[in-house]
Amino acid sequence: DFLREDLERYERYVSDNVPFDMTQSMFDALVSFAYNCGVGNLKTLIKDRTADQVADAILLYNKGGGQVLQGLVKRRNDERVLFIKGLEKNANMEQLSTLQIGCKGEEVKQLQERLYMIGYQPGILDGIFGNATE
Repeated sequence: DFLREDLERYERYVSDNVPFDMTQSMFDALVSFAYNCGVGNLKTLIKDRTADQVADAILLYNKGGGQVLQGLVKRRNDERVLFIKGLEKNANMEQLSTLQIGCKGEEVKQLQERLYMIGYQPGILDGIFGNATE
């Protein structure tokens, strides 16, 4: 009952305060983020950012006591992957170029996210094609 009440509160906050249109997966990711990081951090995350910018900024919330924690890195990656599912609907994946070690940028990040979504571990979703992505 306590969990249900908490989730309803975070769902209401996300619904009432996120300034851009959301798909269900984007909403779910932000509710998870708010539940885990608090509404204050969610407010900071979305302030003056587009949905694309929020997707990237989610990854910044990976520290506890000033130290990067692998559990938080994984959790934020999971939330980001869920969030970007909603952004992908308009992406035309046919236009991606051939990627290889050394490539950097948004196309590499999209590749890493897709690898992660189907169960591979391409390392940190940073847009850098390295050994883990290969």
